[in-house]
Amino acid sequence: MSTYPLFYLRFLKPPPTDCYVGQHFTIVWTIENDLGDQTYLEPVTVNLSLHTSRVSPGNDDQQLGLRLLNSNESTRTKRKKASPYPPHDKLSSTTATAAKRDITTIFDPFRGGGMVTKLVVEELPLNISHKKEPLPLGTKVAVQLSMALSNLDTNSSHKVWQGAYPLHSNIWIIPAWSIPITATVVKQRHEKAAKSGNQAERVLCIPCDPHRQQLVRIREDAVQSIARHVWDCGMGMCYFLSEYKLDMDNITILELGKDTGKNTCPSHIWKLPFC
Repeated sequence: MSTYPLFYLRFLKPPPTDCYVGQHFTIVWTIENDLGDQTYLEPVTVNLSLHTSRVSPGNDDQQLGLRLLNSNESTRTKRKKASPYPPHDKLSSTTATAAKRDITTIFDPFRGGGMVTKLVVEELPLNISHKKEPLPLGTKVAVQLSMALSNLDTNSSHKVWQGAYPLHSNIWIIPAWSIPITATVVKQRHEKAAKSGNQAERVLCIPCDPHRQQLVRIREDAVQSIARHVWDCGMGMCYFLSEYKLDMDNITILELGKDTGKNTCPSHIWKLPFC
């Protein structure tokens, strides 16, 4: 099996776990290796997307999107005020600053200190969401924010590392998901920023049998530490076990700390209990 350098899109400051629709929040993110001691040193186009959360099987979140808030990055000048959240009954048409399901941004490795992105979850204009009316006030919708490489051939995606794509044929960038965000529809915009979360997710696509695959979600802490993170060895192990299934009759496996959460991979492949 060939080896390739792995880099990870990583939340240094994740999105909140709860927010109001129209309430802004800030994420800080970067692209680095598993130990966090090497930053990817080329500009990369990254896609920020809002997805259905696994805890929200309904379709209500298709009415929600993201908007990138404008701000003056200079610390010596007053920040520009964010564009106002449109009234709950004024969502019938699109504008240049309307919410979208996907937002493209650029990773600049020479900026230093991580990329700071200010976002807000808003209702999509009705002619984009194809809904007849806005969500009722008080509706709670579970969504997730993902970061992945943008404008790549989907045929080149990794079959185990969900949403991962190669750069320059031999470097893989592993995407990140927020943990589920509960967004509540309210009438008024909230000026106070939502409190950030402290965890993120990685997703693996594990073949359970020739006709079925299982998505395995692994949480990691958003802290500058090598503990409670996904490591290269764990990603490689999951890929190896998926590619080269072994005869597990009368075999006992001892897992010696390859990284967080990866004992779920052999459990799904071979239907093994784990502890």
